[in-house]
Amino acid sequence: MTEDSPKVMASMRPYSLWSRRCVYALYVLSAIWGVLQIAVPDTASLYSLFALLFAVTATLWARYDSLACSKPILPILQMLYFLVWPIGASSITPSD
Repeated sequence: MTEDSPKVMASMRPYSLWSRRCVYALYVLSAIWGVLQIAVPDTASLYSLFALLFAVTATLWARYDSLACSKPILPILQMLYFLVWPIGASSITPSD
């Protein structure tokens, strides 16, 4: 069975749909977080909540995207992704 066969494409469709939903959720979370930073700045509990939501959503996105590509990632790698994804997602600025 080739990768482009209809049976393989049909089995990947739910995963790609959930992957897309996770990306949309990341955009929505970013928009809500931006508005809340203006309305309620310096709230530690709000920061913790959104940090957890971003981590869970980004990990789910990585998981569903890997399943949609038919290359599932190991559970231990999913946990590592959950723990260290902000390091890879953040931009490092040079110090003066």
